[in-house]
Amino acid sequence: VTVSLLGLVIAYFAFKRKRRLEEDKTKSILDSQVSSLTDQLERSRASSLTDELHRMRNDKKHPLQRLRTKFKILASFYQIVSQFEGILEVRFPPIFETFGRFVSSLVNLDALQITKVGCIIETNFYTKLMVMTLGPIAIALVLVLTGTIFHARAREKADKLQIRDFTFSLFLLLTYMVFSSVSTTIFDTFNCKRYGEDEHEYMVSDQSIDCGTPTHKLYQSYASLMIIIFPFGIPFLYFVLLYRNRKELSKPNENRLENKKLSKIAFLWDMYEPEMWWFEVFDAVRRLTLSSFLIFVFSGKASQVVFAMFVAFLSVISFVHLKPYLKSSDDTLAIVTQLAIFFTLFAALLRKVEVDKHDDYDQRVFGVLLILINVVGIAMVVLGGLVKPIKRLLFHLSRKHCHDAQIKGLPDNSDFKAFKNYVVELLESSEEEACWIPISMKEWGGHKLETATWLQETGAVGEWRSSTGNGPIDQGRVQFTVPVALEAVFEDLTRMTKPRDSTALAFHSLEQKKSSVKMYHAIKLRWPMAPRDFVCERRTEQDAQEAWVFSRSVTDTEASMKQSSTNGRVRGQLNLAGYRLRREKTETGQDATSIAYVVDVNLKGMFAVDFLNRRVAPTYLKAMVDRYRSLNKLDESGARFNPLQGSGGEEIEMKGRELLKIEAGTAGTILGDNPKKHIARANMFQSNAGKSRGG
Repeated sequence: VTVSLLGLVIAYFAFKRKRRLEEDKTKSILDSQVSSLTDQLERSRASSLTDELHRMRNDKKHPLQRLRTKFKILASFYQIVSQFEGILEVRFPPIFETFGRFVSSLVNLDALQITKVGCIIETNFYTKLMVMTLGPIAIALVLVLTGTIFHARAREKADKLQIRDFTFSLFLLLTYMVFSSVSTTIFDTFNCKRYGEDEHEYMVSDQSIDCGTPTHKLYQSYASLMIIIFPFGIPFLYFVLLYRNRKELSKPNENRLENKKLSKIAFLWDMYEPEMWWFEVFDAVRRLTLSSFLIFVFSGKASQVVFAMFVAFLSVISFVHLKPYLKSSDDTLAIVTQLAIFFTLFAALLRKVEVDKHDDYDQRVFGVLLILINVVGIAMVVLGGLVKPIKRLLFHLSRKHCHDAQIKGLPDNSDFKAFKNYVVELLESSEEEACWIPISMKEWGGHKLETATWLQETGAVGEWRSSTGNGPIDQGRVQFTVPVALEAVFEDLTRMTKPRDSTALAFHSLEQKKSSVKMYHAIKLRWPMAPRDFVCERRTEQDAQEAWVFSRSVTDTEASMKQSSTNGRVRGQLNLAGYRLRREKTETGQDATSIAYVVDVNLKGMFAVDFLNRRVAPTYLKAMVDRYRSLNKLDESGARFNPLQGSGGEEIEMKGRELLKIEAGTAGTILGDNPKKHIARANMFQSNAGKSRGG
């Protein structure tokens, strides 16, 4: 029994020891896994952060990316305007002064003004000078230290590079924000003036400081050093960074964005056109001229304001002429802010020469008017940000076409075969398959009798529907027949000339490929909508009895988008457009072509809703029908060429009076006053026709 008990005790302790060893081993493995997972998580966080930052910089639709340029424009604008009171020594209306000081405390990063330190301890200009100059240097050191820590913790080389680039981008942002206000504070150190009969000079910004004291001389020496760092150093830094990379920065914007070497200085160039890579340096000089440098130009006199107005006027001309920004909305905002600076200076001139007192201006109304002038830029940004919410609201409130048809949705644009099959299916679909709604006589527009006559003459059948099955009308289809050979219709449709229909504004080829053509097309719409333009890809297919044409929008460059906006046009999205041309015969045996046309277009703009789509679609479809009907009518010159292949000849009809029949190059009978003239004209048409058909 004793031996058995002893054996059990030994076995128990052996089992316990083995279990403890297994637990220690398991714990060691778990600790190792936890440590590994922690490292992976930290790397993942760093990687996801840098990836997100890189994605945000390259994604032009990201909210922060879209607002960054507008923030820069407004920040520099308010930094300039908020300093006019002190630099120009002008007393604006009290309500505008309150507004200006509030804005100044935000955009100029004035820590003393924001924290109201002067209410707790005694401060003077020297305190402000030290805080305004040493503060940015301290923040820059903190940025460098923080970036160094994250750089050391990152494991991957790519992560280290992105952290370094991001840190440098933040440093550039800091220099941009402090540049104007710090430069003005530094130059204020030298802005001294005599008052009355006192022989001593006192600072204009702080009249408690005597400029002749040794202390002030010491601070002036310190300010001289800061001039090298801030007013001159920052623009010089911008110039060096941009000039060293000018060749890469001059390339198309798509190439610049893909260049990782340029990402760390993207803050200086990615909102400007490639040829405007230097514009940040110009803008820095402009900001310096409209703020700090004004201190030394006719200080305190009306001429100082006039000089500032002249500089502001040159700025307006520069922005209007150069249009440096990639987005036209940014160009518009910049021009508006420059005009606001000019009119604010004009108000300062009125105050300087005391016109407002002589004419007994209402100071409150005067001040409110100045505030309104200076918040126009903010109003533009806010209204621009409300466009999408308003569009969503209008979409939900607008009339919708609801159906459950077999054909629904849009094809994948990346797969041309699927896109083509979808267009063919729409063109061939019945009313039940796609739930087409006939366009009524009233919806075609125009006078009722004229529309009825037009429908009877053309035999056109117009239909429309919602592609989604629960949204506004966005797809339209029209079918009709013209007494013209298929070859003539196909040639007219595919040639690169401006269409003859009444809605066409511009039409030309951008790029020719073996299987497709990239083209630009602009159309005018009914008032009050602006004209729309499209950059599309077109492909064609043809056999003995049928021909097909397929079109859709393609991605275009930002420069082209900006030019479109400059021309007063809105870039639309052609989701699809397709023609089916089918050879037919009329009752008299004449060649004819049955045409079916379908289009799905997003008109973009703010008010592209069902009501306006219903107004636009009939006009466009009707113009398209009239375009191909005109192939069988006289043109404006009184002559037309009708290339009816297979008819044994070609006819040229001249104002219904002369008829020349050319068969195998032999001239027949010519009726008219000048036979030689008509023979030459007929030969010209025949020659051009032969060339257009490939000889």
